[in-house]
Amino acid sequence: MPQDNYAIMFEQARQLFLTYDQSSIVAKTPLSFDDETLYLPVLAQTVTICRADGTIRWPSGETLAPHDALTIYDYLCDAKPDRTLSGQFRPLTGFGHMFHTGLVEQSAPTPLELAIDQTPEAFRSACEALGGKPCPKGDIGYTLPLFPDLPVLLQFYHSDEDFPPQLRTFWDLNTLSWLRYETMHYAQGLILKRLSELMKLHN
Repeated sequence: MPQDNYAIMFEQARQLFLTYDQSSIVAKTPLSFDDETLYLPVLAQTVTICRADGTIRWPSGETLAPHDALTIYDYLCDAKPDRTLSGQFRPLTGFGHMFHTGLVEQSAPTPLELAIDQTPEAFRSACEALGGKPCPKGDIGYTLPLFPDLPVLLQFYHSDEDFPPQLRTFWDLNTLSWLRYETMHYAQGLILKRLSELMKLHN
C-alpha cells in the first residue's frame, strides 16, 4: 500500500479516536493515564497517546509510523470490552481468506530469518528485550506481549539441507476481539521491525 494511503488511513483513525469516549477506552484497556495522556505498553515500551489530538509517540519522543499507529488506534477503539484469550494459537493465514496467503507467507527466507539463523543468541536477546518469554515451540520459541493482554507466539526453525530458515508468528484464536484482520498485518510488521532493530543492537 502506498505510504500516502497509510497517511490518509492514519489521519482518519486519529480523527475517529478523538470521537470516542476515552473513559470507555480507559475502562476496557490495561493502560495508565492522566488528564492529558494515555500510557500504553506496546512490546515492552510505553507509548504515549495525547488525549487532546491523538498523537502517539515512542518513549524517545518519536511519533509512530502511520501503519504502526493504526495498530494502536484499532486496539484502543475497537477491542471488545469482554475479550478473553483462548490459549490456542494459529498463524495469521488462518484468520483470512486463501487469497491473503501470499501476503504473509514468503517463498524465500527474509533478511531477518537469515540473521536469526546466523545469530540465534541475538534473536533470543531481542525477544527478551521485547518482554518475551521462552516457550517450547520450534527450534526457538517465544511469546511476546504485543499489548499487556495480547500475546503473540514466535516460532523459529533453523535451516538444514532441505529447508531454509523460517520464522512464523501465531496469534490467539480470539485475536479478532482485539484487532481487525487487516490490522493484524500491521501489528506483525511492527513486531518484525522491532525484532530487526533490536537484533542489530544485540549482535
